[in-house]
Amino acid sequence: MKKLYIITNWHTGETVAEGEAESLLKVVEAKKANLNGANLSGANTDLSGGNLKGASLIGAHMKGANLAGCDFTGAELRNADLRFADLSGATFCRAKMGDVDLFGANLCGADFTEALLGGSNLSGADMTKSVLIEADFMGANFQHTNLSGAYLLGANLKYSDFREVNFSSADLSTADLSGADLRNTDFSGATLKGAILEGSNLEDTFKITIDQLKDTKSLFDTKFHPAIKQLVEAECAHLLREATRPGFAR
Repeated sequence: MKKLYIITNWHTGETVAEGEAESLLKVVEAKKANLNGANLSGANTDLSGGNLKGASLIGAHMKGANLAGCDFTGAELRNADLRFADLSGATFCRAKMGDVDLFGANLCGADFTEALLGGSNLSGADMTKSVLIEADFMGANFQHTNLSGAYLLGANLKYSDFREVNFSSADLSTADLSGADLRNTDFSGATLKGAILEGSNLEDTFKITIDQLKDTKSLFDTKFHPAIKQLVEAECAHLLREATRPGFAR
């Protein structure tokens, strides 16, 4: 017996689309499909590999859904619920995802190039080898997230919470981490060339080397643990000056 899928609006209960899996995918894949508030939650929702380019999924509920390999390029996902969803290998290039909830989601190998995720919740997510190039995650929550081997070149990570994050072997070249909370973060083997750490908090972070800090662009007003602060002041004095701040005018 073929399974019938029914997508309803979470808020109004109105039916958005219904049908068997194959026909439903055609509805969902319609370019710029309007699925605002749609209820796609649950492990039984399998839209893996679907084409959702330009779709509007504002406030959609997709908790625990199988969305592996989906293409969300240019999609609207603001305030969407994607907790514990399987989004491995998904594409979010230039997607608008402000305040999206990705708690505990599988984001291994996902591509967020130039995506907007300000204020989003990614705590506990697995983002191994994900791509965040030139993406905007300002003020996002990354607590306990695995970003090992991730590519974050030029990403806006200002004021984000990275406590207990695994950045091992990640590439953070030219990323802006100004004001970020980086306590107990693992930077083992990470690349920090040209990264901005102005005003960030590294007070309880020990898995970072002086050589890595030397590669950064600015350490002005950065907080360090007393055990390494003296060494930083001796080896990286030029990076602690206010003149290293982006846009600083003499």
